[in-house]
This record gives sequence, structure tokens and C-alpha cells, in this order.
Amino acid sequence: MASDSTNHTYLGETPDFSLRFPPLPKTMAEITRLAEDGAETPDTPRLAEVVRADPIIAAFVLRRVNSVYHGVRREVDDVRQAVLLLGFEEVCNLALTVGMMELEEIVVSGESAAIFRDIMKVSIGAAFFGRELANHLRIPQKNKAFTLGLQHAVGRLVLLYNRPREYEALWTSTRQDFGPRVVNERMTFGTDHSDLGARALERWNYPETITAVIRSYHRPGALKGYNLRSSALTLSVAVSAAEQLLLSLTTQRGKPFFTPTPATHALARLAKTTTTRLVEQIRPRRDEARDYIRGMLQG
Repeated sequence: MASDSTNHTYLGETPDFSLRFPPLPKTMAEITRLAEDGAETPDTPRLAEVVRADPIIAAFVLRRVNSVYHGVRREVDDVRQAVLLLGFEEVCNLALTVGMMELEEIVVSGESAAIFRDIMKVSIGAAFFGRELANHLRIPQKNKAFTLGLQHAVGRLVLLYNRPREYEALWTSTRQDFGPRVVNERMTFGTDHSDLGARALERWNYPETITAVIRSYHRPGALKGYNLRSSALTLSVAVSAAEQLLLSLTTQRGKPFFTPTPATHALARLAKTTTTRLVEQIRPRRDEARDYIRGMLQG
């Protein structure tokens, strides 16, 4: 169990254990607020200030803008210029991803480190597919799709931090799925990662429009209102796409990528489209998503 250090956030009790978690990097909370602002003109100057104040994120953004992918001829060494070149949305997404990766310090063993990397892979993949789907469907809260995908598995990190041995054992016992199912988490810990993730984000003062979706993305029918339900269904489909992508690259090589889930059919009905059209937005992006995950992890 975690120590009583004041640097940790107390998340309350479950039936079996107390929960503690390291504080979220301040940069992530600030950038989330900027990304969720909804202003017609993004506050790019403020974003540049926030990025510049975090050396790790600033270095990541400068490496990205100077990469061959972005075709910058002369090296850019000014964060403000990098933000202008990359664009407000992409820099927010980059910064949030780096902030999540900084949480790797919570792991204490090699096995936990490997699980952390798997969690980050599926989180980045879900952020990628969530953004693509939300933009295609023009859902009301499409600007939140990347954040939702990236942070949907925060609760897995909570479990990995508090009960590393038990969660490692549960994770490695999984064969057909990418990570333990929520029902198995509940049987083992009395709670699951979606609920724990929402509780953690609430303590970090994330808006309810994010915490509610993360808490219920496994059961989106529990949410009332088109906005929340469409976001939860989009997240559910995005997570499934990311998990199936990663499984297709490892244990299930050679199998077709992405089989529609019940959430896919429900999202199609809600968005007044067809499941076939949704699948057409996912399958052709397999290699693009794979490369995006790799690029984000490598910096």
C-alpha cells in the first residue's frame, strides 16, 4: 500500500483498501483548462507560457516541430514559434500525452513498467481514434475526445500504484483481452478502473463532462442527454479500436483489424449513420494510428 506522504492525493476507501495517488502534474490541469475553454479564439500565448514553464514538455514540443514529419527547414528553438507552427490543438494533445507519461514514476518494478507502457499505448490509441471519430461525427463535445481517450485508463494506474502485485497478476492472467475486464477488477478489488479514474480526475478538478464520461464509458446507457452519451459511446468505440489494434500487432497477428462492438452499433444509431461507415473511419487508419502511438512514446 502507498505511504502517507503529503505528496499523494487521498482518493477515499474501497471495500478492501485505501487509495492514494501521486498528484497530477500542474501543467496537465492547466492545459486541460485551456483545451476545454471553448473560446472562439484559443489562448495560444498562454499555452506557450505553460509549455515553456515545463522543461520536459517544452523539449518534446520542440523535438516534434523540428522533426522531418513537420518539414521544418530551419531548427526552431522558441516555444512560442513552435506552438504557432504546430497549432493550438496539437500542442495541447502533445502536452497532455507527455504529462501522462511522466506518471511512469509511480511504478516500482519491471513488470509494472511494462504494464504502464501498455496502458499508455492503448490510451494514446484511444485518443487518436476518439479524435478521428468525434471530428467525423461532429459530436457536440468533440474537443474533449482526445482528452477522454488519453485519460480513460487513469484508474488502471491507480490500481497499479496501490496494489502492484495483485494488478500485475490480474493483468498477466488476461489472454483474449487487452488488460483485465472491469468485472474482474471488481471481483478482485471491489471497484474498477473506470470508477477510480473518474474519482481521481474529480480530485484533480476536471470538469464533470469528462469525469462522468470516463466513469460510464463501459455502460454509456447510464448517461442521460445526447452530449454525454455520444461522448461515452465515442470513447467506448475508440478504446475498443485501440485495444484491437494493439492485439492485432501482438497476440492476434494476422486477424482482421477491428470487429464492431455493441457500442459501435449504438453510436451509429445515435449519430444517424451506419456501422459500416464508422468502421470505414477506423480500419483504414490502422497504420496511421500505430505510427502515432510509436511517435508519441518515442518523443
